[in-house]
Amino acid sequence: MRRAAPLVLVAALLMPFGTTSATAHEEAEVCQGRTIPLATDANGNPTEKLVEYHLFFHGERPVGNVDSAQELAELGATQHLTMNSTAPTGTESKVFAHNLGDGARWNYDYAMSPALAHWTAHLLGDQRIVCAQATVHAQSTTGTLNAQLWADQALAGTGPITEKPATGGTENQLSTYKVNFGPLNLNASLNLIVQLTGPSSNVVVQYDSTTASGGFTYVTVEPI
Repeated sequence: MRRAAPLVLVAALLMPFGTTSATAHEEAEVCQGRTIPLATDANGNPTEKLVEYHLFFHGERPVGNVDSAQELAELGATQHLTMNSTAPTGTESKVFAHNLGDGARWNYDYAMSPALAHWTAHLLGDQRIVCAQATVHAQSTTGTLNAQLWADQALAGTGPITEKPATGGTENQLSTYKVNFGPLNLNASLNLIVQLTGPSSNVVVQYDSTTASGGFTYVTVEPI
């Protein structure tokens, strides 16, 4: 998988103690207005910059959990649904549906049990991640949805870095949910995984289309 095309954010205010702060509007939502300290050289010039990456959720089958046997066969035993920088071009959304008490109705999770949906991005090298946010188009009977962030995990990994509730949902209506995973100071080099958990509700997720793309945005600190 190719790495997401970066959007370089401008470092703005010079701060004391040898750091700078980037407050460009491009990362304000993802970082929720946080001041991100960046290193400077002896002359006070920044030696680091903030870089934003945006990844889109993708799938192989129109109804992922119903077609899970075919989807697993197409992906292979050690592969996963992906998220990458290629925007969806189709107009028909792919779908996950989860009913209470019926884990098999949701696509397999990262521990390879038929419970929860997840998407994986493969990294090409070390990244220090300071902010991250997922956007999910979903309908929930309770208006609630959770998401987990995993990093550098092999198949059936030990557990997520963090789990956060989503905001923006309306009960029994298709809504745009946002899950902010920050603040973070996470070093990753192998992969990033976003997994949905849908607490105590029936949930239908739409993704991988021009009308319901869904995805994951994260900000890194990188050398200039």
